[in-house]
Amino acid sequence: MPTYRVDADKGFNFSLADDAFVCQKKNHFQVTVYCGMLGDPKYIKTSEGLQPIDCFYLKLNGLEAMNQSINVEQSQSDRSKRPFKPVLVTLPPEQVTKVTVGRLHFSETTANNMRKKGKPNPDQRYFMLVVALQVQAHSQSFTVAAQVSERIIVRASNPGQFESDSEVLWQRGQLPDSVYHHGRVGISFYRPARRGHGHPL
Repeated sequence: MPTYRVDADKGFNFSLADDAFVCQKKNHFQVTVYCGMLGDPKYIKTSEGLQPIDCFYLKLNGLEAMNQSINVEQSQSDRSKRPFKPVLVTLPPEQVTKVTVGRLHFSETTANNMRKKGKPNPDQRYFMLVVALQVQAHSQSFTVAAQVSERIIVRASNPGQFESDSEVLWQRGQLPDSVYHHGRVGISFYRPARRGHGHPL
């Protein structure tokens, strides 16, 4: 099995009110994938026996309710959007390969985004992002490794009915039970102003 890790670099904020990550459809997101092989694989085992590997590539798509695939688009230099094309990956043996894929968008928004009496809609729908390392062999595709995100709400815009800007600044950290905040944080002090006053971080 390969070593495989996916990081979301930008485009997702955690909403406490929704208990989910939020992505704006008009804003792009970016992921970085780290993958490596302990050896130099030449074949993949399939139901039809061993098949020679033609290439490795990364495939991204959204997923709703574990059965409906949601297309991912990629912005071009002229700002037009096209369906995301899988990215070829070279995996030298005994090395970790880093691949960053940016300017990505979900092709549609999640349903039932509107608030109900100021609270999240009980019928809110969610997407998950799937980032998969696949192999092409004998004109067929096989998934070697994949990671699926936590649930994501994709909105067309960010009107004031959702959350204040201050909430969007908080994100889940990479470590368990950690939180990331872009800006000053006051400890035992409500209005951090500068370092050394109220212990802002």
